[in-house]
Amino acid sequence: MLKKLMMGGALAGFLALGGLAACGKADEAIKDLEALKKRACECKTTECTDKVMNDFLELGKKHKETKGSDSQVEKFKKVFEQMQECIAKVQEGGGEAAPEEKKE
Repeated sequence: MLKKLMMGGALAGFLALGGLAACGKADEAIKDLEALKKRACECKTTECTDKVMNDFLELGKKHKETKGSDSQVEKFKKVFEQMQECIAKVQEGGGEAAPEEKKE
């Protein structure tokens, strides 16, 4: 999973690099990423976070030509970092709790 996070980080940087302004597409990319972040923060298992990261890679393909303004780049980076934090919490916790831990 760490490899996927690193790939995702690189992809996030690639997506976020400024250039030609396509603000509507950049706003769409941010909105899509916010939806993935929400899903990631609701994950309780590594399977869930793996699915989110796979969807993130698909998002990268969809928006590979998207460029944004400096403020859009910063927003994208912030949302991506928040998503990574949620995924890391699940990964550090080992994913799904053992059955005896769930019964509390």
